[in-house]
Amino acid sequence: MEAADLGPTNGALVRPRDLVEVSLPGERWEELTSANEAFGLLVGARVVWTVPLSVQRTPLEDIASGRHDREWRELGELVARGGSPVVRIVLPEGGEPMRSAAAFRRAAAAVRQTPGVAVEWGVPTATPPAVWAAAWPGDDVVDIVGIPLAAGASWTAQVAAPGGLADWSTWAWSRHRRLGVHWELDADVDADRVARVADWLDVAARTSVLAYDSVATTGETRSDALTTYRELH
Repeated sequence: MEAADLGPTNGALVRPRDLVEVSLPGERWEELTSANEAFGLLVGARVVWTVPLSVQRTPLEDIASGRHDREWRELGELVARGGSPVVRIVLPEGGEPMRSAAAFRRAAAAVRQTPGVAVEWGVPTATPPAVWAAAWPGDDVVDIVGIPLAAGASWTAQVAAPGGLADWSTWAWSRHRRLGVHWELDADVDADRVARVADWLDVAARTSVLAYDSVATTGETRSDALTTYRELH
């Protein structure tokens, strides 16, 4: 996985740095605490920790009320062992924007009590900014706007369709935030698509639009796509 520097830039390209993205399923609140031994395995690594906002299917109102501040605060403390850690909190699919904003704000504020921990506001796949703007929790609790590339979509759609890269790049820039782009090498991603995505990410990094990107393989990853990815990275 490649990442551009999260710090301030002067417009010049910052050489990418390796990072690891770790997804916490969010099935139990204990995953965010020291009961989860995963945090001890990546001490010193540069990690994006992805977790759903609605951990254990908890109602958003309960999170917004502060009932789970302790778990979110402990998560921030645990990830701080790594270098430039990021907590990516993903909004629920189909969630009501205002309720999501209140819950996210509370969770992010608890995470950010630990100095040096950045928070990524993760939106659902192929969701236009116009839909989720009401879910923005506030400039003071969000460092990065995170978007997933829609699986199976054409490259044109991934860039130009509502909720695509161009749409979110413009919106994030208006909030003075950079993008975290998350994508998979699934069955629909061939060598040509990998090259196109890599070109876009390179330009985005050069223009300070991109904070970082992460990529994951699947059981259907094509060998040509994986070979091209390795050659380009």
